[in-house]
Amino acid sequence: MATEKPYEFLTAGDIKKLAEEIKKACKPLPLSGNVTVYGPVGPIGQESENVDDTKPVKPGSPEWQARVDRMLDEEATQPLGWWYLSYADKDGFRGGVIVETRGFTSAAMVSNVFGLSPGGEVRGMPIPTDKVPEAHYRYRLLTKAQLEEIWDDMATLAELEGEDS
Repeated sequence: MATEKPYEFLTAGDIKKLAEEIKKACKPLPLSGNVTVYGPVGPIGQESENVDDTKPVKPGSPEWQARVDRMLDEEATQPLGWWYLSYADKDGFRGGVIVETRGFTSAAMVSNVFGLSPGGEVRGMPIPTDKVPEAHYRYRLLTKAQLEEIWDDMATLAELEGEDS
């Protein structure tokens, strides 16, 4: 999909079309490179009845591709929403990304296709409507300082996991 518009002026319809084009064009998905994906796990949809989606599979393998396809099919039924992705590796935080998609899997794909992913492991979560940042923070790799500008009350994953215990 060729567009003259900068990313911050893409409409929800543009993003939906782009997500569909990405799904059709990515075999295998660009996530099979240096990104380890952590997101929703467990059976996805009716087709997963006899599939163990909790078992680790090698990125790029046919089993992995089938799992991603099931997740994208499930996400296709969800409304568009804003997602925050956080990237880290053994050396620590690598950056954050905010994109509008229908779920975690498509958010990670869009981040890769737009060249936003710095690599490493990625975790993501939906952003509540009242916490969605201004347009100039979207569709770009954000530093910790920029994320603190957006959400002055943000917590690290370790802090969040400590709250759950």
